[in-house]
Amino acid sequence: MRGAAGAVVAVAFALSACTMPPAWSERVDVTVEVYAPNFAASATSDVASSASSPSGILMICVIDSDSGAQCYHRRGVISARAKLASGVATCPGADAVLRSICPVAKACRFPEVPLPSSPFGLMIVELRAPRFGIPRHAIVDAAVVSGVSLRSTAPEATRIGQAVHALARCLSPEASDDALRLSSVERTSCADGFCQLGQSRVKFSSPQRNGVTAKRNLED
Repeated sequence: MRGAAGAVVAVAFALSACTMPPAWSERVDVTVEVYAPNFAASATSDVASSASSPSGILMICVIDSDSGAQCYHRRGVISARAKLASGVATCPGADAVLRSICPVAKACRFPEVPLPSSPFGLMIVELRAPRFGIPRHAIVDAAVVSGVSLRSTAPEATRIGQAVHALARCLSPEASDDALRLSSVERTSCADGFCQLGQSRVKFSSPQRNGVTAKRNLED
């Protein structure tokens, strides 16, 4: 009996370890601007912006080299995980109606986002309502962010790229893999100012104290 109970406990522990969100100690503010002409928010009339599209219906996802991911929206965090062998990912909660922390804004700043050590993956996601219970978010951009140089992180970058594709299929099952283009940027270029991805640009900065309100939105 004890042996059976021990086995159950071991299995439960293993399952919890698989679904446990990654623990990343560094926190930065991530600011995103989108310039995509086909961005769904481009029809929003009450946004004064020099960009062709506002950045008000966005979610960002951060992916580490162990295929763990966290996606940040207004009500909290989606903890996802990719299985590279099968090319699939689990993203519980992605089939809900999700809201951005920036409903109306030229640039969307996600405050105090935990980041893993470099390299890591970054996805810019346009939030869309599910259809018949199936998520159909749109992937605006995806990138591998390296620490020092792109060459030195090639093996991890390959794994991160595979995890990004798996997560994209989970967030948008009907989208084509061919539509997702993976960029590569060095982190320093995003810390000195905005770095260009594909249809968006991103900046990493030290957390700002005036981001308390937005932080509460993340945690609500």
